[in-house]
Amino acid sequence: LSLSGKKHLCPLICFKSVQFNIKHGILSGMPISLATYGFLLSRFGMLTEATSYCEMANAVREDLGIVETIASVNMAVYGIVFPFSKPLRECEKQLHHGYTAGFEVGDVANSLRCASLHRYISFFSGQPLPKFLKGVEKVSKLMKEYNSNSTLLVNLVYQQAAVNFSGSGGASTGPAYLNGDFCDYNKIEQQFQEKTHSILHEQMNLMQTILAYHFAHYDTGWKSSEKIHVCGGGSIFKGFIFQYIHIFYRGLTAIALSRNENDKRKYAAAVKDCIKVLKIGRKKSPLNLSHQSYLLEAELAVTKKRYAFAERLFMLSIEHAASAGILHEHALAHERFGFYYMMRNNHEAAYEQIRVARDLYAKWGSKAKIDF
Repeated sequence: LSLSGKKHLCPLICFKSVQFNIKHGILSGMPISLATYGFLLSRFGMLTEATSYCEMANAVREDLGIVETIASVNMAVYGIVFPFSKPLRECEKQLHHGYTAGFEVGDVANSLRCASLHRYISFFSGQPLPKFLKGVEKVSKLMKEYNSNSTLLVNLVYQQAAVNFSGSGGASTGPAYLNGDFCDYNKIEQQFQEKTHSILHEQMNLMQTILAYHFAHYDTGWKSSEKIHVCGGGSIFKGFIFQYIHIFYRGLTAIALSRNENDKRKYAAAVKDCIKVLKIGRKKSPLNLSHQSYLLEAELAVTKKRYAFAERLFMLSIEHAASAGILHEHALAHERFGFYYMMRNNHEAAYEQIRVARDLYAKWGSKAKIDF
């Protein structure tokens, strides 16, 4: 139905499937119906209800021992809904289980989708880059083997971004740009239309925004972010945790650009919009999004010279990032706190924060960030 352009019928079909199973007896398709309905509810912002349906999907599948639906169920549950309510590392493990189990029972299509989400979640969970790159190479081989070209291209986007961060070579125009041995941003934009490859374009622009921010090419990051612009509500990321990850880096980029007096007013409005959206995200996912929200608020507080408040927010961001175990953003929180102290001429405190950031980036495996 989705592929035939009748997306509006999907919620009705899922609901009818759940209703049919309840009325006439649970069938093997029940976990998929529950998980898909949960996913649709999450797209409408009904996260509590979505989580309940996904928990029921897991319970029914496990109770009945239905192995043939592991890939499809885990894809919706751990790739879309549970990243808001569970640790990303847990979601990453279950997505890995989903795609390996799916291949064992011959569910290739859903296994490949599960594998794609596994790569995305693995990256954003802060998985050490050497492990991530090893996994992404394995998945790329599977996608080539099964001629899954659209998912392969997105996988290569993440592979290129990880290579850029790792500083292991293969980035032809420097770490800030998504160009190299695995991905060419400009070539993809020219060859693949956004209408027919929307997932590819949005994931590519998300990763370009992240790279550009980390390596201080803010104009490039802003242009990429504008191509997604989730605040407008038109993005395919809506209902996914990627929506808020994009908003986080969009907001940080806007704050960096607002330091230019000529552009202050233009970007100040964008920062406020991003903070508003991230606060909603923090309510949905206190575990995985609080550190982002607090860090963006801290940066805004610095621009307003509310220094004591900013310091509390920086510390909250560090605390929550450490609790979530998201290495690269834990490092980023310390890095930004260090630059704040440099701006305040507290060089001893700045050195300590930058030292911790460097150690965390090293643990993540990012030589490019350490060198930068």
